[in-house]
Amino acid sequence: MKHPKVTVGLILFKDTTYLSWSLPSLLNQDYPHIKFIIRDQSPEGEVYEWLKQNHPEFFEKATISKADNVMHSGGQNAMIRQMTGDLYFCVGGDMLYPPNFVSRIVEEMQQNEAHVATCKVMQWNFEEVKKDNLHGSKTTKIDSFGIGISKNHHLFDRGQGMDENDFVEDGKILGPSGTLAVFSKKALEAVAYKNHKGKLEYFDENLHYKNDCDLAYRLSWAGFKTLLVDIKVYHDRQLGEKSKGALQRLKDHHQKAKWAKESSLLGHLVTLKKNFDPRLSFMVKLKTKLSLIARYLYTLFFAPSMLRTYKKVQALESNIQDRKKHMKKNVTAKEMESLMA
Repeated sequence: MKHPKVTVGLILFKDTTYLSWSLPSLLNQDYPHIKFIIRDQSPEGEVYEWLKQNHPEFFEKATISKADNVMHSGGQNAMIRQMTGDLYFCVGGDMLYPPNFVSRIVEEMQQNEAHVATCKVMQWNFEEVKKDNLHGSKTTKIDSFGIGISKNHHLFDRGQGMDENDFVEDGKILGPSGTLAVFSKKALEAVAYKNHKGKLEYFDENLHYKNDCDLAYRLSWAGFKTLLVDIKVYHDRQLGEKSKGALQRLKDHHQKAKWAKESSLLGHLVTLKKNFDPRLSFMVKLKTKLSLIARYLYTLFFAPSMLRTYKKVQALESNIQDRKKHMKKNVTAKEMESLMA
């Protein structure tokens, strides 16, 4: 299949800061078979109306609609269910794309017979864009080279905060970051879960944060390795840690908004409950247990109001176990452990 059909899905919510630069770079791709779907999940359709007034030309290239705010997971799932192509691109509206990023990823996926991919997501210095210095806004600092996982089940964006020249590729990729993820229809169908409404979920709709980590873990268990394509897009990360170093990351995390920290904790605990396997080695079990204890103590002493998140996870227990029961595990625990840093 020389030119498989591609569906590109983008969720927008309130913010229009980047769209005059991001959307033209996304919509003006050199690949011939793309369907663009854009969901504005703003409360009053604010971004949709802004686009109509300021960029009516975008409506000629994309299907743009107002939609209920069903968070990232629900919105992505809705667009995946609309996909008509063989590949689905999950993208963001705060990014700058080269005109050949779709064609390059498709080409590399075909050559490597890959079903899951991402590319080199670099940090975008948007302050330079405001100074009319678009070229200078493209940094050499890494935003994400895919999701990594450590033996204590710390889930992280590989290379984040590092200069690209200092990063040593080890091939240990759990999966693509939700910032930019590409999936084949085959991979998505392999990990889909039919919910109580009879609808297929690909991203877990119980989660807002770490939903990409959960999907990455499930795809790895199902045997789908992630391909890192050597092409760069640029992302102005609005949430998350831009810095390296454990102490700096802890400081960055502590300064996040409460809702973000609660969503992150919920996502981590649910992802772990679903994907942790008792066949993993004693060392992984020990390090993971100690990490969970440390996380709980941090919550107890520094964010006690977030203890309710643990109760939310308990309330989801039967739902989590049902999803876990339907997961496909086509690789061994040892193979999974080989991805851990």
